[in-house]
Amino acid sequence: FNMIGLPGETPEEALRTAFFNATCKTDKTMVSIFCPYPGTPLFKQAVADGILSDRMPDTYSEDTPLDQSTISPSQVRFVHDF
Repeated sequence: FNMIGLPGETPEEALRTAFFNATCKTDKTMVSIFCPYPGTPLFKQAVADGILSDRMPDTYSEDTPLDQSTISPSQVRFVHDF
């Protein structure tokens, strides 16, 4: 189980996660896209940093609710699908 799209993550860091999964040669991987829960410190930080969008995905594999300068939503989706 891995998570990508965390606040401040770069495309290079997210790709390292994907490559890690490939080199481990596991039978199955599960990669989730970060989504902060309301009331948690990371949710409050995302609001304070102004990176929490109006997009709230239904699942942890659909989309990122964050608009970051370090990694775009399309990059997060690409790495997730990769």
